[in-house]
Amino acid sequence: MERSAPIVDLVGTRFLVDVFKEELREITHLDNVTPFYMMEDKGTHYEFNYDPKTRKSTLYFGERPADLQRVRIDQLCSLDPEGMGLKYGIPPESLAGRADISLKVDEKDLAGRLAGKLPVITLNGYVFEVHYEGRKLVGMRDRSEIDLEKLTRDIHGGQHLLYYHSLSGTAVPYYGIGKPDAEIYPLALPNLMALDPVAASREHFGNPYELLSVYPPHQWMEAEPQSFAEMNQKLTEAARACPLEPEDQQSAADQTQIILLGRTPYEILERPHRLQEFGHPERAIEFKDLPEHEGSFKFSYHPKTSSVVGGPDQVREGNERICIPFSVAYLTEQADPRQLQELNARSQEGLWGIYLADDYIRGYLKGRPIEFEFEGTTFSLDTQNLLLVENDNPQNKIHIDQVPSSPHGYFMDYNNVTKNLARPGDDPKDISLITLDQMVSYDPLGMAKKYNISVGRLPKRDNDLNDEKILKAARSYSGEYINEQHQIRKPKKGKSL
Repeated sequence: MERSAPIVDLVGTRFLVDVFKEELREITHLDNVTPFYMMEDKGTHYEFNYDPKTRKSTLYFGERPADLQRVRIDQLCSLDPEGMGLKYGIPPESLAGRADISLKVDEKDLAGRLAGKLPVITLNGYVFEVHYEGRKLVGMRDRSEIDLEKLTRDIHGGQHLLYYHSLSGTAVPYYGIGKPDAEIYPLALPNLMALDPVAASREHFGNPYELLSVYPPHQWMEAEPQSFAEMNQKLTEAARACPLEPEDQQSAADQTQIILLGRTPYEILERPHRLQEFGHPERAIEFKDLPEHEGSFKFSYHPKTSSVVGGPDQVREGNERICIPFSVAYLTEQADPRQLQELNARSQEGLWGIYLADDYIRGYLKGRPIEFEFEGTTFSLDTQNLLLVENDNPQNKIHIDQVPSSPHGYFMDYNNVTKNLARPGDDPKDISLITLDQMVSYDPLGMAKKYNISVGRLPKRDNDLNDEKILKAARSYSGEYINEQHQIRKPKKGKSL
């Protein structure tokens, strides 16, 4: 039976409520999405700052803009009980008056944890307590300990990986294993926040509830068995990505989320909760030292010294004004591509001064070139000179500025024989049409360095980087920014509400 999604009205704009994806979608512009993780769950309703012009949730610096409004919507259980009933497999009539979080959390498990009962996890039938503060598992049979911080992390899912030796009750280093042993079991454990989200919430937010919608608490858990082939593949990928032995790993760059402040890359670390400059662990910014305001950390940052130089209003030439929402600050594992795209779009619109690294930037930071394959031939991107350089023949170069472009990207007539741009008189059978996106999308960090601007303030089109007015606005500290129509705009100031 077909059902209609409920609709909410935000300051005259109508949005569909998608309970399955937990997001609002504007009816007339379905690509305009506001996810619920960008809202504050108050238990009885949700609240967020809403900009009627962009029709999105937003953050701001300094004085509250006059047209910004604080809006609230009901819990999903009230908005769409039928949809929530389908999602969680319970009768819709039983949802009256319930908070959304109650469907994600087992109330008995939560009550037990709040009463001080530690969560437990079984490793091949052997029961271990989760000691969050000590970052360890403690066996209930013999008090043997497994140090979670010494375990390798899966670079894709963030799970703790271990070979569990049932006789000793310990984790065995994978590189010390020859052939499979009858007493050794490959296992994957949830990440630390998922093991004890109540303790993680207390540590990071000062209350036990903040992370429960993302990581529902469980009193009893079970490690996920892995095949030896599966485990070896995951551990080999992790070893290649970070070729240090587990006990010597100082950086979790392939496991944590990387964020750019201006053009400087930082890892978001969980313990201690800090920003640690990529490749320079001695340079760190502690979140506990940053000023907080309405669900975000806001401060002025000096890129040359990699330091915080004051609050968000203490901005002068040479400094960057930074805003890091809590939803970003607690991304201690890699965000998925859809979430990265959404947050980076919001960062650009809201002038947060940050950019969340995707696979391209991770590769860039590790020295991996950005490569393209044209009809079986591989080219690497030379961003500083705007060239595509053939890997097997570096003398063969394609000049990007000679390729026709449009607001959507580049359209290249490529000669498969010369492996370069087609020329008049070339045999049409040798020519292929190649399309490329904007270079700012392939290598935002490289383009930002080339044009000496913050990654978060890059325009969406390469051609705009040739416009001196747009470049000046992107480099300014006056609050100017480039809107979706690629026009320079200054945000309006209003009285504080």
